[in-house]
Amino acid sequence: MNETSKKLKIAFLVERFPKLSETFILNQISYLIEAGHKVDIFPAGKSEETKVHDEIHRLGLLQRTFYPPKVPQNKIWAWLKFFVLVNIK
Repeated sequence: MNETSKKLKIAFLVERFPKLSETFILNQISYLIEAGHKVDIFPAGKSEETKVHDEIHRLGLLQRTFYPPKVPQNKIWAWLKFFVLVNIK
């Protein structure tokens, strides 16, 4: 296998996803997936937009999207959740 045919694992770190106005990011993700690469999306938060591009559903991008866990405001609950998440195997 030469370097041009090697499949890559690629992570996109974005502010919000899916975001209707950021078609350039969606185009990059679509191209990479269609080229056979494994793409995961890590947004800082979920977009509040209800309308999304058809590509989101066609390529199953929401199944490739991993949102950060919500941190409880109560410090005791926050530490408890942290402890549980760290110890999950």
